[in-house]
Amino acid sequence: MDNLNLNTYNYYYYECNQNNDLFTTKVCELFNVRCTRHNSSVVTEKINYYVVKNAVKFYDVWRRCNKKQKEHTFADIVIFTKKDFESFPSSDISTSVKTQSPSSTYVITSPPSTSIVTTTSSIPTSTSTAHLPILTKRQRDFSEVSSRQKRRRLGDLNSELDEFASVNNLSVNQVIGYLLYQRNYNTDKDLANLGEQLYEGGYIQKPNTNKLDLDQILALKCHLNLSRADVDFVKWFSNDFINIPNRQFIKGHTDNLIPSLKSCRNDKGICVEDRKEPIQLTIQRLIDALHSENINVPNNLLYREKTGHDGAGSMPIYRSNENPMCDPNIFCKMFVPLSLKDEKTDTILWHNLSPNSAFYTRPLLLIAEKENHELLRFVNEKFEYEEKSLEENGLTFQYKNQTYSVKIKIEASMKDMKVRMAESGLGGAECLMCSTKQEDWKDTKKISDPDFFNINRTAEKTLELYYQLVDNDGNILKRKNDYGTRAGLTSEPVSTNDQHFITITHQYINGTSWFLKIMSHMRADILWWIVRGKDKQERIEKEKNTIIETIQTKTGLRLNQFRDVLVSCVPSQHRKTLQKLIQLYSIILRAVSSTKSIHVPKFKELSIEFQNLLANEKWIDYTMTVHSLVFHSWELIERNHGIALGELSEEALESCNKDVRNFREFLSRKCGHIMNLTDVFNRLFIRSDPAIRKIITDAFTKRQIHSQAQTTTLQPLNEDDQILHSVFLQK
Repeated sequence: MDNLNLNTYNYYYYECNQNNDLFTTKVCELFNVRCTRHNSSVVTEKINYYVVKNAVKFYDVWRRCNKKQKEHTFADIVIFTKKDFESFPSSDISTSVKTQSPSSTYVITSPPSTSIVTTTSSIPTSTSTAHLPILTKRQRDFSEVSSRQKRRRLGDLNSELDEFASVNNLSVNQVIGYLLYQRNYNTDKDLANLGEQLYEGGYIQKPNTNKLDLDQILALKCHLNLSRADVDFVKWFSNDFINIPNRQFIKGHTDNLIPSLKSCRNDKGICVEDRKEPIQLTIQRLIDALHSENINVPNNLLYREKTGHDGAGSMPIYRSNENPMCDPNIFCKMFVPLSLKDEKTDTILWHNLSPNSAFYTRPLLLIAEKENHELLRFVNEKFEYEEKSLEENGLTFQYKNQTYSVKIKIEASMKDMKVRMAESGLGGAECLMCSTKQEDWKDTKKISDPDFFNINRTAEKTLELYYQLVDNDGNILKRKNDYGTRAGLTSEPVSTNDQHFITITHQYINGTSWFLKIMSHMRADILWWIVRGKDKQERIEKEKNTIIETIQTKTGLRLNQFRDVLVSCVPSQHRKTLQKLIQLYSIILRAVSSTKSIHVPKFKELSIEFQNLLANEKWIDYTMTVHSLVFHSWELIERNHGIALGELSEEALESCNKDVRNFREFLSRKCGHIMNLTDVFNRLFIRSDPAIRKIITDAFTKRQIHSQAQTTTLQPLNEDDQILHSVFLQK
């Protein structure tokens, strides 16, 4: 080699991994000279100038250039020539090595001949003509170097690919694709196919994966009760088949679907800040669900919902910082959307097909406190005024560039009898809907009067009566035989709502207990309702246990399907009466708890027949629950436009108790009481979102229809079913 330009110089220096000794040996080998002290100093001087002192100007610039730029810029700069080195080749020189000690040796050069001198012997020059061993350093594999060094090694290859692609009017991916296709055609058809896709289209066809939107992933999360970590695992596990949004997008979408919350009752619970916000969010999501079905939503709407509150016991108490929860009770107020109509045409746009399902129940308030008079007062003062204002003034809001005006109807029907009596201030055996007395309920003359048992007791009249009877200390003045004056008023009313509803869910529970008591008295032959005396009470209790054991053995507690077994548990002289009572009560309760249109006159005839039958049994007394069903259900159905009262049941609220308990235990934070309730509130509210419920329902529709088509069989109607169908209006 006659000379060495800067481009070649940098290339070899880079190839030697910037090792000065290795590079010096390489240069001497290129010029076929001995690696003497003079030659080493020449190479070191150039390294200091081009690589150390002026690295920014020369070496660093060279590394950033491609192959063409390197040749154009640095090939003309000559670094070494043959004249810079001592011009004798290594094959013609002789070297004298003088050893002073076994550990020290020095080389003496004297051209044209060199002798190797030691302290012990002289070695002939003919045997010392071989080159000294060249030090080499193992170059690391491509997989062992860092990403920066990988980019450096691939710099020239990338330049050639760019140049080849530009000349042939192709993309780099197409060039790489054809190389894959060519090199793997006979060995690996999958890689060859991949390369063909790159060459022909410039991209790889991705597998057909489903992409879940934010509502769909929330539906999956709610339906399977997944935690946030569970959703992350599903995202990772099914990444090849389903595209799930990231966690931050899911959280952002969730926050937009939840109303603003605040703590209440000295941090014992949480509630919504504004009553209209959850209603507006619900209506907006109903609009989204209707738009997804290509249904045009008018701007004037009529929205209807039911609401109520109740307490639930057996709740766990967690040890958290400053936890105010002292007893295992959670008090809840919730609502359920029932329907959305066009106000002008009264056309039903959306109707809740499962109004008593916990999945449609939306929370408004969660408080860790046992229900009491003061708590009921707080809840009613917080919500009743806002609800009445919404019913009077309606709601106007703008959503997706449209302005909607909504009239609102709120039914306060989800309350049990205990809450209703506490709110109304009425106690004892007084009816919450009429002003009649116990003795009137079995008077046949009054039963025949169609207007005697009309619903006439209102919250307004009860409040007026309270203000007349209360003293300066807030206590009701009670006198002897003043039942007619007080009309059952025992405490201050804490609600301004009329209690004109039937507790349908509790009708099944309390009605069963009522019939069980009747049967126990019949079997014990004690035909009076109130029993005094320990021996008689024990007799009745014994017969009651016998009846329960018989029912459990023969029917498995399915009381309504094995009436003959129930009737056989009492003496023969009472069987006919008991059978008729159970039949009428069953038909009335099944009709009221349905959601169908009722033929009110026929239904009223059945109710009067039950009243007259029980009037002949002087020893049997009504309970408040049975009285409200038998005497007032027909009028309430008439007020409900002839529709049965099933959708106004309190079952939805009662069925949420187990979910609150489950969410508090498994799907909420335990580091704070408010955080725990907030997580429960958010999960309940998201789960009951109408748009999310629609996604879940649609996912099951085809399978349910297919299953019903295979399993549905026609069965002959029994006597009860025939009477019940005669009460329903046929469409």
